[in-house]
Amino acid sequence: MMDYAGNAGTDGEPPASGNGTNGLLVRSGCGVTIRLNSDSIPDGVSNTLLVGEKHINLAMIGPDQYNDDEGYTAGYDEDTVAWANALPIHDSYRASEYSNNDGHFGSSHINGFNVVLADGSVRSIAYSVSLDIFKRACIRNDGQPFSWDDL
Repeated sequence: MMDYAGNAGTDGEPPASGNGTNGLLVRSGCGVTIRLNSDSIPDGVSNTLLVGEKHINLAMIGPDQYNDDEGYTAGYDEDTVAWANALPIHDSYRASEYSNNDGHFGSSHINGFNVVLADGSVRSIAYSVSLDIFKRACIRNDGQPFSWDDL
């Protein structure tokens, strides 16, 4: 099991119904090959999220934790990818809070979660980030500028 997920962008709604064609982890067979360069990531490797901590419900650890029940061997699955269609959220601690939060980025940290950008640098993104700015950081080819101060 792992607490990290690759960025599938906004192609699809959580859980894993999309192909990730505008993120950095793309479902195989979609005709898109991502390389960590400016051809594949025109928005820039230092402006595009590659991997981030994922939201989990700590009360549901084990086979009931839908997005952490198979681990990294699951392939393109809620265990390994997350989407930018929804804001990142703080980890849950009660089974009663379990909902369709699979596919969200998030963590147990108080103010935000950590991400690795396509250039290998590490940053923290606040839970208070606007959805529009968060999407800009996750979509590799939207051409929309943003400031890291807004994350």
